[in-house]
Amino acid sequence: MIDVVDPSRLAVESDGDWWMLGGTCSACGTNVFPYRPGCPACSELSVEQVKLPKTGVLVAATTVHRTLPNSCMEAPYTVAKLAFEAPYDDIDLLVSAADPSLGAVVAGTHINFILVAICEDNPDIDVTYSYSFEPSLQSGRAHG
Repeated sequence: MIDVVDPSRLAVESDGDWWMLGGTCSACGTNVFPYRPGCPACSELSVEQVKLPKTGVLVAATTVHRTLPNSCMEAPYTVAKLAFEAPYDDIDLLVSAADPSLGAVVAGTHINFILVAICEDNPDIDVTYSYSFEPSLQSGRAHG
């Protein structure tokens, strides 16, 4: 069962299915993540909430070899810049993954966003769920 989810970023259905929540401004068409009612481009309060795709493309990745004290992530781990697939390809975000080998994944690789538990081993913090990524089983690299 999911203990903590950031409601501005994730929605979890009763059947366990989940979605990352973004928005599209009905005034100017700008896409945002996470969802917020105000548009950062035109300042209108006209951003409508949307379920973002669970697929994207890896832009860049690196392996982190040191962490700060009391961090939920243990080194080594991967930090990647990812972009959603169209029509939300103007949204990119930084995502962490526990698997350090993902730092060697090449730019342009198709990815799937996944839901993962974080801070499971820390008794002082409720188990939190967040999004991460894994390479897609489809063709490997994006075309473009």
